[in-house]
Amino acid sequence: MSHRFYVEPGDIQGGQAVVRGDEHRHLARASRLKADDEVILLDGRGGEIRAVIEKIRRDRTECAVLERCDTHIEAPIRLTVAVAVIKSQRMNWAIQKACELGVAAIWPFHAARSVRTHKGEQSNKVEHWNRVVISAAKQSGRALFPVVRPPLSFETLLTSASGFSPRLLFHQGAEADQWGRVPDRAQASEMIAVFGPEGGFTDGEFAAAREAGFEVVGLGPRTLRAETAVVAGAAILLHRLGDIK
Repeated sequence: MSHRFYVEPGDIQGGQAVVRGDEHRHLARASRLKADDEVILLDGRGGEIRAVIEKIRRDRTECAVLERCDTHIEAPIRLTVAVAVIKSQRMNWAIQKACELGVAAIWPFHAARSVRTHKGEQSNKVEHWNRVVISAAKQSGRALFPVVRPPLSFETLLTSASGFSPRLLFHQGAEADQWGRVPDRAQASEMIAVFGPEGGFTDGEFAAAREAGFEVVGLGPRTLRAETAVVAGAAILLHRLGDIK
């Protein structure tokens, strides 16, 4: 299997491509590749390119494009997961696994019981989360990378989700039979699933989501960690949509 590396879309021009930054260092140092080795280059937008290394320089790797070899392994429907910001390592794990499962976008948000981040930290967080996505997408064979938005307030999340159908909120207190109201693939268009922080949503948040048109669903009688709920919920939804058989 060829090694896979991310390249900025602007660094693919005609028959040439340039690998930079962390991906270049991984190629040259960790993978110890050399001139004439073949690689797969990903632009994160669905482009998958077979290329051959021409020169490995100090700050970049120059490649010649051989052919496009795009694969089609994306889910049959776009599933966006909104994840309440939780502790760093758990958040990383949730984002990594959501990407591996095949979600289309990841919206971090601040709930009343979320781990708090300062505004100055948010750009660094988003940059870090995008690196997690790149690594997970390469590992799982994806060429179309999930988009990670900067963290939203809970109110902004509800407003921004108005164009999705259906809109789901995962809540531990939900009744089991509420899954029966979740549409299947034939009825769904673009779906969003919202997962809360450790300790769950407040009564006010729960009521606001219901007023905003969210269906409330649960994941059984046991209390799950926030990151476990993200993975379990996304996997169940993708199964219902015909992606995971």
